[in-house]
Amino acid sequence: MERDLSSNRTASEKAAKGIDESGDEAKDFSNSVKKATNTGKDAYGKLSKLVDTAKKIGAALGAAIAAVGTACVAAEKSTA
Repeated sequence: MERDLSSNRTASEKAAKGIDESGDEAKDFSNSVKKATNTGKDAYGKLSKLVDTAKKIGAALGAAIAAVGTACVAAEKSTA
């Protein structure tokens, strides 16, 4: 009976160690997911700024092209 108890204790200790290791691995995985989430959020923020800048550049280019077009029409009228 003592041998059975000792065997059961050893098995219980191994199981407890396995559970502890699983918990540590789950925590490491959770930290990895958090880091990936933060990286994604950072990339999203940077891309959002890039898109906003591109929109502003597009608007400025559109205004410049319209001004050139207007100047060309005015120049054409003045030479006609």
